Amino acid sequence: VVRRHMWSLTDQEGGEILSMPYLMYLKYCQVNGLEAEFSPDLKFRNSWVIPFSRLPGGYYVYSAQDILTGAYDPRILKNAMVYVGAYHTAAADEYLSPVDYSHPMNPVECMANISAAMVANKSWQNLPDNRQIAVLAVLCFLLTFYVSIAGRLWQGLLAGAVALVGCLTAAIGLCHLGMTTHTLWALEMVALSVGMGALYRGWLWVLERRRVADRLQRY
Repeated sequence: VVRRHMWSLTDQEGGEILSMPYLMYLKYCQVNGLEAEFSPDLKFRNSWVIPFSRLPGGYYVYSAQDILTGAYDPRILKNAMVYVGAYHTAAADEYLSPVDYSHPMNPVECMANISAAMVANKSWQNLPDNRQIAVLAVLCFLLTFYVSIAGRLWQGLLAGAVALVGCLTAAIGLCHLGMTTHTLWALEMVALSVGMGALYRGWLWVLERRRVADRLQRY
């Protein structure tokens, strides 16, 4: 699933090779008299999260025949970004995107989404890992403590489900604010907390049985 876009590569001589969507964006700004202000968060492997704005098939498409025969309005393409490439369902290089898991997206459409995000100066920021770890560590401790002292085990499981829903809701809310999080960490945190709490309850139960057995043996 295509989620991130590589910003640049390094050639054999140590030079920087910028991505094609960014070069298109620079050319677009030059033609239209705009200032290139797009600056994404590149903390993760020199790549940034793509804020897709269109579904597969959401962009205007003109066939090569229409271009060659003039069966289109040239004013539509004036000062616009135009990607030329294979565009059909039989292509072997289609990819799924987060906006639609049932219909693959053509690479030309992926490039168009990336360029559109640059023009709109829209990019998601990665929430720092240390903040996520700090918050999840506190939640992990509290959840483990509650599961271990809960009167019934189902109460601990319910608390774990509530914590998971809360983490996912917070992740979705941060996405609306333009921030991305490691949602898998929340699932791992809840599973680890519930497991540790259940193990602690089981250990206390074994100790209690041993105490009862020792008392009965004295009589």
